[in-house]
Amino acid sequence: MNGKTSKIVSRTEQDVGQLVQECRKHGPLYEQNPKIVAHVSRTSKWLLNAIVKLKTELEPPKEIS
Repeated sequence: MNGKTSKIVSRTEQDVGQLVQECRKHGPLYEQNPKIVAHVSRTSKWLLNAIVKLKTELEPPKEIS
């Protein structure tokens, strides 16, 4: 993965993580529409897992000095 793509993936991972936090149970979004917010939360968690797998597979291992 090149540097530009790596930055995009990392930024997306952070943004999706924030979305999961905003969609937590009994949070401000959850109170507005629990069903759709729960769906967004589940989908976002799935995306986070996919991003971790992508990074694991495509980023070179870090060298240990």
